[in-house]
Amino acid sequence: MDKIILNNEIFIEIKQCPITSIILMVNILIWLNHFAYDIGTDKISFNYKDIIGGQQYWRIISSTFSHSNIIHLVFNCISIWNTNKIEIIKGSYYYFKCNVLLIILTNILLLLEILISKKLNFKNNNNNNNNKLKMIESYLDNHYIGYSCVCFGLLVIYIKLITNSIISYYPFLCLIYSCFMIKNASIIGHFNGIIIGALINIQLFDEKYLPIISKNSFYVITLIIFICFIINLYKTLPSNSIIFNYLKLNNNRNNFLKCFP
Repeated sequence: MDKIILNNEIFIEIKQCPITSIILMVNILIWLNHFAYDIGTDKISFNYKDIIGGQQYWRIISSTFSHSNIIHLVFNCISIWNTNKIEIIKGSYYYFKCNVLLIILTNILLLLEILISKKLNFKNNNNNNNNKLKMIESYLDNHYIGYSCVCFGLLVIYIKLITNSIISYYPFLCLIYSCFMIKNASIIGHFNGIIIGALINIQLFDEKYLPIISKNSFYVITLIIFICFIINLYKTLPSNSIIFNYLKLNNNRNNFLKCFP
């Protein structure tokens, strides 16, 4: 029985791609926690006003690993698993590096795009077009969650491995499909994933262009960034926040059990 399990194709793939498996587990466990403790998506989502105005920079991480519902989670998990060939072919460090770069850079790019859009539109629309100003305000209030932007970037990287082309039409077809078929899909976020994936493909973030990003230093930099996000999380959360109470283990301790009678 043990030999059958060890020789199983899926089990072999899991052993070959530990980072992919860990990312999948993290996404699933975070969704289960959000579901069990009834944490609303607006509490952990990417929101321009909360990140810039509220200085809640930790949302860059929390929004990426959060999902609105089980369907959203399942689709992203399938997308993550389908890109595990990147780790098998290029190694765990390369796959880890790609995921970290995509998580951080796609969100930073989205922040910059919203900021530039806000500056340009408010500059061009002084007092004349109230409707457009209201549209911009609603855009700033939007909430974004999910690993999809990273998945789009990984798709671009995977296509490069099998076709040797820096960019392909296929991710754009997926982008158009998500636009029409998936309600409230973040088209800009997905497009940012394609952009960062293409930049990774041209080796812009490799050691030969950025000598500071060697293998060991990249792990250290990632750890420092993660610690900074954790510190920022504790500093910016209000004391009556449901997430704060969850992290402090003051309340909601029994809510998880209520979800599984």
